[in-house]
Amino acid sequence: MRWFWPGVVGGVLVAGSSVSACGTTRANEPAADTGEAGAAGVEDAGRAGAASSSHAGAAAQAGSAALGGGPSLTRGGAGGTAADVPPIEPHAGVPCDDPQPSAWGGGFLVCEDNSLRIGERSACPSALPREAPTEPLVDDQCAVDLDCTGSPHGFCAYGQCRYGCVSDDECGADALCFCGAEIGVCVSAACRSDADCPADYPCTGNHPFGVDTATFRCQTPLDTCRSDYDCPSPRMHCVVEPMSGVERLTCVLDRVG
Repeated sequence: MRWFWPGVVGGVLVAGSSVSACGTTRANEPAADTGEAGAAGVEDAGRAGAASSSHAGAAAQAGSAALGGGPSLTRGGAGGTAADVPPIEPHAGVPCDDPQPSAWGGGFLVCEDNSLRIGERSACPSALPREAPTEPLVDDQCAVDLDCTGSPHGFCAYGQCRYGCVSDDECGADALCFCGAEIGVCVSAACRSDADCPADYPCTGNHPFGVDTATFRCQTPLDTCRSDYDCPSPRMHCVVEPMSGVERLTCVLDRVG
């Protein structure tokens, strides 16, 4: 499905376009427009973008779970409020510079800024069953991958059975199969290709460093990041955050403990 919305992007009137992803880092956010008309335009554009990503909250939860327990997130720093974040001028989508095939296959592309794009899809490779499980075995559901037979592509991770995928067909709606080092995993996705997004706002993925999951959604004119790598601190994550009815990707800080 392709979403369409009228609005102003980068000073150019756009017709037949819609929104959903990240553009600049917080440090490079443009100055806010103080005019009432400009503020209204930003709010209208953001609300239109929210329509193309009804499952963005699930994407943020998937990323948090992969980081080990779903930390509480705050905008910019502890105790931040909506008033702390200035309005963002609508901007064009950010292209993928120097796209390289993912080492794990599946047709995913890694951009120079470490965000992801979706190229020509193919099945994810599988290294299952493995000779040894993921250790240490902190649970007793399994000892080896072959113990996990509840669904296809079962593997033993830290003593617990988990199940992977090799194609999008094995994942539910609003998800896709993201290839990993040993097998693919179903991850939250508000889009599966650029065809699901407005023109010039590509389907973009965030794959945080050190985890085996990712989230995908269309870029929007109000995003301030595309991936965790755009954030100024390793404790910050690029996630969807509704603000006064406007949804966009922005860097938020873990509030641990």
